[in-house]
Amino acid sequence: TPVLVAAIIKQGGGHYTFPTRDTSSITIYKIHTRTRVLSGKFFFMANNRTVTGEGSFKNTCYVSLQ
Repeated sequence: TPVLVAAIIKQGGGHYTFPTRDTSSITIYKIHTRTRVLSGKFFFMANNRTVTGEGSFKNTCYVSLQ
């Protein structure tokens, strides 16, 4: 399922810019529906591939929108 991820780049002096070209992914490895936590990793590339970020998350709380 596609997921929308938003990223903002903070420039010097508190100025913020939005990336014009980007790509991102979120991979969920584990979902525990009773305790409502999930684990996985994320990646994004922005600003014509000059800004990248990646990381992982473990047992992060989530809220169902149903």
